[in-house]
Amino acid sequence: MAVFKYEKLDRLGNVKKGTVSAVSYDHAAKKIVAMGGELVKLDEDKGGFWDKIARVKKRDIIVFTHGLVTLQKAGVPLLLSLNSLVDLTANKKMKRIEQDIIMAVDSGDSFSNALSRFPEMFGGMYIAMVKVAEATGKLDEILEKLHTTMEKEEDLKSQFKSALAYPCVVSIATLGIIFFILTFIVPKFVEVFQGMGVKMPFLTQVLIDFSGFIKTKGILIVPVLAVISLVFKKIAKIGRVKFFFDSFKLKIPVAGKLFREMILSHFAHSLYILLESGISIIESLGLVGNTLGNEVLARDVKQMSEYVSNGNSITEFIKLKRMFPSLVIQMISVGEESGALSNMLKEISDFYDNEIQRSLKTLLSMLEPLMIVVVGLMIGGILITLMMPLFGMLSGFSVQ
Repeated sequence: MAVFKYEKLDRLGNVKKGTVSAVSYDHAAKKIVAMGGELVKLDEDKGGFWDKIARVKKRDIIVFTHGLVTLQKAGVPLLLSLNSLVDLTANKKMKRIEQDIIMAVDSGDSFSNALSRFPEMFGGMYIAMVKVAEATGKLDEILEKLHTTMEKEEDLKSQFKSALAYPCVVSIATLGIIFFILTFIVPKFVEVFQGMGVKMPFLTQVLIDFSGFIKTKGILIVPVLAVISLVFKKIAKIGRVKFFFDSFKLKIPVAGKLFREMILSHFAHSLYILLESGISIIESLGLVGNTLGNEVLARDVKQMSEYVSNGNSITEFIKLKRMFPSLVIQMISVGEESGALSNMLKEISDFYDNEIQRSLKTLLSMLEPLMIVVVGLMIGGILITLMMPLFGMLSGFSVQ
């Protein structure tokens, strides 16, 4: 299915412009004529440069799922629901994906198979749950669980980003002040020192040389940093390198604890909804392991899946690996013994959500004074280094 741009004349002779989704040119023309008016111009909208490089964000998938849940609950047939959603989608790339899904479903393919054409967008867990929903006839219920899970994860990410907003703003402001000092204040002092014939201390000379570099070649810093960032991102995706960085993230004081809590909350909640949807524990662990976003814990979950497939319990494995604190291990043990593991996993997810809130507050309370100290030391250090020639002159006068 493609998007077509059209121009038509209404009954008053006014030109109306718009877009319509259709399988072919003729199909688009019939749809426009059916809407009323005289078709003047019709072209396929292939999208511009920015449309081609646009990416589908998690928010686009959440909005798509939420819309589908609403329409399914209202009793609207799946194909009609998908057609209704595609006309409301703003992201051109997401719109084309939805159109491909519509075409597949319209040709007789299942919804889960249509989604499986875009695994990088929807993920194995999403597709597996939709497949179960089709088999059980509970598409609206399972889509609602998926929507709730994705919203919860986005809320956690949003809270984490909000916690980092203050240090980011302070860091940018500090860099701006340092740039101003190096490009405007330092050169003025250099002129004064040269006029007085003052001998520069080593640290002051280094600061002056760095100031000169920033002033003459500072424009190169941004593209160089951009290239380094891109290379770093590519390298960070390599298996062993990613494992190293993921391991390092979990060991950062305070922040590492927060990262672990966010991942384990995701693990518990995702495993809960998969088990509630009727997916086996082995398959559920395999699906959850691929969504954690951390190679260290993903490896642990993969080993857990193999351990459980050999007839062992989850409790035995997490005791060996020390993945959870004692309280959580006891909760999982009770859940396994009572046959209510999924309900206990939901309780664990809620427990970690509360822990995340506390960890975020702790992180913020530590970052604010730490940033003040760091900024003070950086700017104070630059100013003291700049004033060192004057201190030398004053000490010389006092000796005389």
